[in-house]
Amino acid sequence: MADFCTICAEDMGFKPDIKIEEEYNRLNNGKYIPCLCEGCTLDAIGKSEDGELILGRYEYNKWLSKKEHFKEKAERLNI
Repeated sequence: MADFCTICAEDMGFKPDIKIEEEYNRLNNGKYIPCLCEGCTLDAIGKSEDGELILGRYEYNKWLSKKEHFKEKAERLNI
């Protein structure tokens, strides 16, 4: 079964398996959790040392801001 993040699931009209905001809120600064969104290839949700949301995507092999990852859809995340 495929998992989809908050943004991708919303686009497809169903509930997300990977709730980005909830996962981010559970993290301590400097930590991350692995995940895999079949829609956008999000593979990690993290919180930087200064508390900013950072996202991982396999094809880039680096941390991205929500704007870098989701582009114009980034405004939908309240983080």
